[in-house]
Amino acid sequence: RTSAYNDAFHIWHDGHFGTINGLRLGRLPSLSVDWTEINAAWGQTVLLLQSIAERLNYRLREFRLVPMGSFSRIERLDDGSQLELYSSSDLSFGRLLRDRRFDTAMVAFLTCLQEICAHVTKKDPSFDLPYPINKDQVSGMSIKVHFNNDVTWTKALKFMLIDLKWLLSWITKQRKNG
Repeated sequence: RTSAYNDAFHIWHDGHFGTINGLRLGRLPSLSVDWTEINAAWGQTVLLLQSIAERLNYRLREFRLVPMGSFSRIERLDDGSQLELYSSSDLSFGRLLRDRRFDTAMVAFLTCLQEICAHVTKKDPSFDLPYPINKDQVSGMSIKVHFNNDVTWTKALKFMLIDLKWLLSWITKQRKNG
């Protein structure tokens, strides 16, 4: 029996890159991935985590995931502010501010992923992520693009996708057993 989630959200890797539905997350000095592809990958990632939260009938405490394709965002529940989970190759001064907002959105996404995983762990104490999440880091590597290098950022994103695949596998297993 196959899982509709696995069919709809294929998480894999392409060398150093984590991929979702063939879209790469990250950049390398030797291989510059276009922002349109990265933004589309983030859109798929947000849609998957939102789908998992709905499947678990779980409501996030701090944020609301807003999947909107390449322009997905995360909304803060306390003040309604929007965190844009997309960027561009624009080299203007405004890029610096956008990078910081993008970083804030990626950290918010990690917070959502970690919160849902903590919920799952309460249901099943044997559930444990292969790459631990702590604030803005996945397995000790920052997910922020600002003041980071492309190799570390790309590896953190790959590990985040592996954690998401781990969560997806748990959901699929529960569905088969339940």
